[in-house]
Amino acid sequence: MANSRILKFSANGLDKPITLLLMFTPPAAGKPYQDVFPTCWKVITLKKGGPTGASVEYTANTAFASPQVADGNLVTATSSALCGTGQKCSVVDDGVVTPAVGGEAGYLMCKNETAGATDIAVGFSDATGGDVETVLVWTKVAVGSTIRAQFTPVMEIYATNDYQETQMLKGAVESPLLWKKNLQTLNKETTMSISVDGLTGKIDIKAA
Repeated sequence: MANSRILKFSANGLDKPITLLLMFTPPAAGKPYQDVFPTCWKVITLKKGGPTGASVEYTANTAFASPQVADGNLVTATSSALCGTGQKCSVVDDGVVTPAVGGEAGYLMCKNETAGATDIAVGFSDATGGDVETVLVWTKVAVGSTIRAQFTPVMEIYATNDYQETQMLKGAVESPLLWKKNLQTLNKETTMSISVDGLTGKIDIKAA
């Protein structure tokens, strides 16, 4: 996992708990919140007082999955398969995702080979392609159509209590964007310091 990243969040002396939503910017393949929907990758809470902290790992193992969306728009991956840049998967009958084959350079691709419109998700997995944490869902992909996405792991962070982990976002987050960066540009391990301005109440995130 040479491209994996570990993010450590730390704070001290918080007057109240802070909940952070971590999500990824949708690629250009599709219209955000119309046919491609980001999900809440991670939701972490930093406790009042301190010191307090949390950590997350981005594995960089991209995988396509056949998602199931339950009550509250919570997304779980059923069948899945690793699919790197320049590779292509397919979703066949019963929502099975086929192993990756050669695709188009620079793109992640997945074709709907089922008998009806279907949802297709992409996320990050363990080294085997299992245990996928979905980050994007394309809904009602037409029969015979192929998702063709150039995915860059640009992560966004918001402070909000309105969402749950794995929840599919139906619209833009209605909280200020606190931090946004391509994870590939970070060090293997990065510590994120969280503080709150005593006068304005604004939350500040600084990468050490």
